Amino acid sequence: MTSSSSAIDSSIDNANTVAPPAATSNIWIAASEGAIPHVAYFLTTDRSLTPTSPDSNTYTPLHAAASYSHIHLLRYLLKHNTIKPGDVDVQDDDGDTPLFLVEDVETAKVLVEEFGADVHHKNKEGLSVSETLEENGWSDVAKYIRGITGEKEPVLDEIDEGDEEEDDEEDVEDPEEEEVDDKEHNGVVTKKYVEMLSEYGSCELSDALIKLSHPTGGHLPNLSIVSPHLASTSQLTSHKICGQVFPVQMVATSDKSAPPKPAQHFVDAAPEGSVMLVQAPPKTESAIWGGLMTARAQSKGVKGVVLDGKCRDLAEQWESGFTIFAKGHSTLGQSPFTRPAKLGESLTFPASPAEGASDTVDPSFPSMTVEPADLILADVDGVVVVPRSQVTQVVELAKKGREVDERCMRDLREGKGVTETFKKHRG
Repeated sequence: MTSSSSAIDSSIDNANTVAPPAATSNIWIAASEGAIPHVAYFLTTDRSLTPTSPDSNTYTPLHAAASYSHIHLLRYLLKHNTIKPGDVDVQDDDGDTPLFLVEDVETAKVLVEEFGADVHHKNKEGLSVSETLEENGWSDVAKYIRGITGEKEPVLDEIDEGDEEEDDEEDVEDPEEEEVDDKEHNGVVTKKYVEMLSEYGSCELSDALIKLSHPTGGHLPNLSIVSPHLASTSQLTSHKICGQVFPVQMVATSDKSAPPKPAQHFVDAAPEGSVMLVQAPPKTESAIWGGLMTARAQSKGVKGVVLDGKCRDLAEQWESGFTIFAKGHSTLGQSPFTRPAKLGESLTFPASPAEGASDTVDPSFPSMTVEPADLILADVDGVVVVPRSQVTQVVELAKKGREVDERCMRDLREGKGVTETFKKHRG
């Protein structure tokens, strides 16, 4: 051991306890700040606390010290008299040990070479230390760990390719079956895709699509839930709908250039388990959906309807419990103002001018085309359409985004600043 290390250890052994300021309200904040005297104060005044004590998010002082590269504090905590063999590998709820959160090689070396941290541990997702570090962008630390474990260096996009291979094995999607045939269009929705997307909210899916350079993030603007009537906050998450799109295009009855009215009623044509997406002509003041339509949709097993237009019969809609997203409501019915023109065909939503701007200004929101094979998810935040070809990528990015946001939320609740937190976790 070098003389500098000896000096450090001496300071650790004789750490002063200093009462922290009010803003440093607990040991986890003190650990994230790297303040040994404040951490020592909490450990001394509250004997129930140890370096491995978890907070409400199962984050320990050891995790905090490792994450923020506070090497002196790490040494202090790991030499504390309450430390037991194996405590260097204390796990949070995700199965991550402090080594999983390290952002620089020097801190990793302290954990591994001085205190014997387990470089072969895998978290609850089955990811190793090096895989997690690589995924989080700390390639130099991952390379150091691989030098010990002997793991091979990942090829670019290896993780994503592995996920796709796994999906293929589970029959998520056969590339030769990408084109939706008549049977699938009439009701055999890819249940796995729906299940995967339903784990996330519309905001998380839009964020993922933006990362994939989708121009609109899949967002259909100016839509909000109108049924059922949300009487309490407990209902906000209970009326999420997700399914394969069944597109319906309405046209003005006066539009003689439009395709003829389909022989089958548009609600009768909707497949079981689908989410209907009905597009009205721009600036239509009459409703394109009413209580009778809801009754038939429910009897068919339709999950819900998204109206690029207005609905009516709100009392009936609320009583039915059917989920409807729309631009508003009207006293006017569909007839004699509009009629269906196309069923089960792609819909293009034109670019939208900024709110309050005239129609002559350059649009601020790009146009978007929705295909019959696409998936749609709607919740209290809004409506998102996910292209079928991007579902697995979107889910993977949404998962990573949620993990990052959870880390940010944890730090913000523990008193860290927004700028510092975002820089640390979002880069």
